[in-house]
Amino acid sequence: MRTALVSAVIASVGLVASGVMLPQKSVVVVYEPNTPDSIVQQAKDAIVAAGGMITHEYSFISGFAARTTTEVVNSIMALGAQYNFAVEDDQVVHAVGSKR
Repeated sequence: MRTALVSAVIASVGLVASGVMLPQKSVVVVYEPNTPDSIVQQAKDAIVAAGGMITHEYSFISGFAARTTTEVVNSIMALGAQYNFAVEDDQVVHAVGSKR
């Protein structure tokens, strides 16, 4: 699995280096509390290596927000497949009405 991640990151970095900009999107990545820090760090490193950016690191949960390509999102999902985690589009959420 790690080999697939490294290959995807190298391919993405190669495209960025050659001037081809892949479309990026904002995502939130959240891991279960028992996920090793090294897995979370590998995901962040893969995003940065492929030209993405970590936009926020959460302190109360194991996770972060980032801007990256769909290809890198798919790669980090493969890397962490044995751990319970979620990757979602980062978006504004509004509370609409409430019942008391």
